[in-house]
Amino acid sequence: MRSEFSLARFSTAAMVSLCVVTSYSRVLPATEPRPAKGKSDLSGPVKRLVNDLGSNRRAIRESARRRLLALGPAILEHLPAPNTVKNVATRVAIRRLIRTLERTTATRSARASQVTISGRPTLETLVASISKQTGNRLTMHRLSPKQRQRPVPIKLIRSTYWQAIDSVMSRAKLDLVHRNGATTLIARGNRKTDRSNALSGPFRVTATTATPKPTP
Repeated sequence: MRSEFSLARFSTAAMVSLCVVTSYSRVLPATEPRPAKGKSDLSGPVKRLVNDLGSNRRAIRESARRRLLALGPAILEHLPAPNTVKNVATRVAIRRLIRTLERTTATRSARASQVTISGRPTLETLVASISKQTGNRLTMHRLSPKQRQRPVPIKLIRSTYWQAIDSVMSRAKLDLVHRNGATTLIARGNRKTDRSNALSGPFRVTATTATPKPTP
């Protein structure tokens, strides 16, 4: 009897202790993870530097401009639209910053998008490889199945996107058209297009022939 009574007392005490521990664990505050620092942290510094762009002191304006450029293209989403800025000097500075940073973005993207391929792949395989390596989508829906399966002898080693495209167009006798944001390869017609292409790093400038007007 005594052992049974002792066992009952032990069981009751254990249950009480378990309830206390459970209740205590329920009231403990949960540790919330700290918010990770992200791009939103730039909004404050960018806003202050933008205000400095309108300072009466040239040294402050120049310092703000250099610091904004040093932050890189990530600040583009935090810059105010130029037409919403009342201060003329600030508005002009923001426009210049946007142009510079957008060009930086394009240059970085193009440098990272180099093409390497050699052999005699079909045009379809070649275009697919260029699109995959550069992330620039090309369509060929205006070419026949026979044209798409034509082998194209080519050798590209770390070429830029436009260098690769120019090589493909030259060897496959194709042309390029831009419609509604899409870039499409088409068969080159009998009429020769008189145009001059210039490559400046990752950029391509095409000048078409224009008839000069007499000077009045």
